[in-house]
Amino acid sequence: MNKTINLGILAHVDAGKTTVTEALLHASGVIRQAGRVDHGDTVTDSLALERRRGITIRAATVSFEHRGVKFNLLDTPGHMDFVAEVERSLRVLDACVLVVSAREGVQAQTRVLIQALSRLRLPTLVFLNKLDRPGADVEGTLAQLRPLLPAPPLLRQGYEGLGGRQVELRPLSLENTQGLLDALFDLNEEIARLYLEEKPVPEDLLRQAYRGAVAQAELYPVYLGAALMELGVAQLLDAFVEDLTPPTTMGGELSAEVYCLRDGGKLGRLCYARLYAGSIRTRETLRVEGKEDGLRVRSLLRPRGAQLERVDRVDAGDIAVLAGENSLRVGDWLGRWKQAERPAALARPMLQATVHAQDREALWNALESLALEDPLLELQRNPATGEIGVRVFGQVQMEVLRDMVLERHNLLLRFDQPQTLFREKPLARGECCLGWRDSPFAAAMTLSVEPLPPGSGLQYKSRVDYGYLTQSFQNAVQEGVLEACAHGNYGWPIEDALWTLEAALYDSVSSTPADYRQLAPMAVLTALERAGTLLLEPLLAFELELPEELAARALYDVALMRGRVLESGGRGGFFYCSGEVPLDSSKTYGVELAAYTKGRGSFTVRQIGFTPHEGDPSACVNRNWSPLNVEKYLLRRQGRLKEG
Repeated sequence: MNKTINLGILAHVDAGKTTVTEALLHASGVIRQAGRVDHGDTVTDSLALERRRGITIRAATVSFEHRGVKFNLLDTPGHMDFVAEVERSLRVLDACVLVVSAREGVQAQTRVLIQALSRLRLPTLVFLNKLDRPGADVEGTLAQLRPLLPAPPLLRQGYEGLGGRQVELRPLSLENTQGLLDALFDLNEEIARLYLEEKPVPEDLLRQAYRGAVAQAELYPVYLGAALMELGVAQLLDAFVEDLTPPTTMGGELSAEVYCLRDGGKLGRLCYARLYAGSIRTRETLRVEGKEDGLRVRSLLRPRGAQLERVDRVDAGDIAVLAGENSLRVGDWLGRWKQAERPAALARPMLQATVHAQDREALWNALESLALEDPLLELQRNPATGEIGVRVFGQVQMEVLRDMVLERHNLLLRFDQPQTLFREKPLARGECCLGWRDSPFAAAMTLSVEPLPPGSGLQYKSRVDYGYLTQSFQNAVQEGVLEACAHGNYGWPIEDALWTLEAALYDSVSSTPADYRQLAPMAVLTALERAGTLLLEPLLAFELELPEELAARALYDVALMRGRVLESGGRGGFFYCSGEVPLDSSKTYGVELAAYTKGRGSFTVRQIGFTPHEGDPSACVNRNWSPLNVEKYLLRRQGRLKEG
């Protein structure tokens, strides 16, 4: 039986996640002394950048054993700028620990993580940290969690003396866990029968039903502690064994997913892969999905404690680390078959910034190497100017990218002020009729566009009979329309629009599907010009916390950013408020807040939709090539238009 569990540690920034990881490693005997983030000596924050900044940037994998079970522990970033690392980790986990500060309570990214865990139905233990801090509130935090979690949170410990080093914990047996029988009543028929007959539930049945419910994410056990004091950590280790069930693994042919790339120094690039089935051995050749050439395994390692150990074989359920492999990238699948993917979709970048360096080609190569490690680091070259753009989550990520490029490639780069990634939607119905004489293509069509309700996305239909215009021609029109929707009147992607091919003409001798594919973008841009488009910007849910004496300044700032306060209050000498705010007016506020509160304030956000932009749309144009400039359009299609 497989006795390996791949366990993630997730949390909002500053909830104490890395401190929990260090305490677990110390309690399990992996390290002699737990490191501290503020001392820069933690095991999982091994990058020099992480230690200087005191934040986790890249997900780190370490391992430990407890009561006969091996745990591969993934410590993930807490800062929203590095949410892509969290997303990749969620894809390969068997279970996770959600760390929540009992002082600050549920915060913006806590909600984002809970939503992802709910979609994935990932078994989750909740650890309420910082019970030793003034203002710690277990019941208040549980009250915040209950409406967010898709199943009941069950407190597995009693406590006394919150808010100081005198805090004490006491374990609760399953029989004494409040709310357990009520929760299992709807999940287990035998327990329901015994409950109704007022008969005692045997301990083994209760334990079996409890573990089954946790495995199906139908219960969320809650444990308590103060990681800096290592209070509650031993009980959490026991809970990993008692509450979580190792996944069923398969023999036979290999199935593994590459989820992380890291710079291994002398070892070269390290490729971390989660094995779902089969095994990997040194000197064997692996199949890589979508690639013709196989991959020869030259150097094989696996996590052991805080280090990597060389091995000849790694089996299903474990983590394999392939050293010195430069052809793999995050998301590659190894072996003959692919597991059903578990996309987490936590967030997508909302900003883009133009980046400059003295050597533009060296800059492109440096950023491309980083994009191999982070697929959400989207790079773009503007065909009209040759400028390099990168999509980012925020200022912190930009600073980290700058430092990484300097350290790894000895290249100085500079970012322009980041620009909001807007969207556009049609204002009204628009129609375009392009005939034989209107373009250089052997095609003619009438195309219309009309707005749809928010969240509808892009839709397409054809009124042209397939007996007249065959499937291949019709597909070509649709492909051309959807491709062109990447750039609306102001250069931003179109959404919430219905496109209709109203009519078409073709010549049986000269017309080809390519003619229709290339004519469609010209029709799209013309129809959008006639319909007009509304510029949309991301709408964010925010949480703002700062010292109580600065409350008036905070409310003034929110109003200045065109935000709306939905909740506010005081807690432990701090003022907090939450609500909604547009991205474009708030994208630099985190930096301003840190300056005027001297680092004592926090401003966290998550995207919840889009809202009409109230500024001048002409000031937000995203420069790009246009299919309506026919000469350049044709040259670009022929690959003869040089960038820059």
